[in-house]
Amino acid sequence: EFLPGGVLSDTYFTWLNSWWKMKGESNVLLLHYEDAKTDLRGVIQQIADFVGIELSETEFDDVFERCSWDHMKSIGGEKFDYKLPLNPDGICAMEKGALIRKGQIGEGLQIYNSEQKTRWADEEEKQFLDEGLLAWSRGGGRQV
Repeated sequence: EFLPGGVLSDTYFTWLNSWWKMKGESNVLLLHYEDAKTDLRGVIQQIADFVGIELSETEFDDVFERCSWDHMKSIGGEKFDYKLPLNPDGICAMEKGALIRKGQIGEGLQIYNSEQKTRWADEEEKQFLDEGLLAWSRGGGRQV
């Protein structure tokens, strides 16, 4: 559980705080899902610029198509399963395709009730003291 007090609650906050400190490093690129959803072409170009490659129009279009929601959903059952580590039988920790849901911004919040959303927001404010990090965590915006 990622909610504050849950088994995995510290994972997200610790991870993001540690990477945010390195956002200015030349070998670190932080990307936000909302940015990719609202401007996938821009994010693809940002990644290409970051790694120092120039994509032809055909290559760019191919990357765009393969990063599209429709493509990800079409291969979700075979490519995005989560197998338990060190499990020789390859048993999955979730049903095929469960990792790929609707692909909508904010969709994950729909699983929480209002009290849980308040707990999450309070924990964000407690953990993310940098206002830029707090704003970025809540909505992207290529603020890095």
